[in-house]
Amino acid sequence: MARIREADPSAAPPEIQKIFEEQKETYGEVLNSYLISSHRPLILLANQAFGRAIEESGLLPVGLRTLLNVRVAQINGCPF
Repeated sequence: MARIREADPSAAPPEIQKIFEEQKETYGEVLNSYLISSHRPLILLANQAFGRAIEESGLLPVGLRTLLNVRVAQINGCPF
C-alpha cells in the first residue's frame, strides 16, 4: 500500500493535466511518481525540468538512459 495517495488527475491544474496527457500518450498511463508529485505542482514542474536538462545535456546516451530506467525500476520492484 502506498504511503502517499495519488492525486486525482481531474483535479490537477491545466498545466499538470497537459503533462498527464503527454504521459498517457508515451506510456499508456500516468506514472505514479507524477501522480504523487502533482500534489505540489511546482515540484512536479521542477522535477520535469530537471529530467529534461539531464536528457538534453547529452552526457548519457539514450540507450544507456533507458537501461538505467529499467534497472532502477527492477531494483525497486516496479514494472516499467
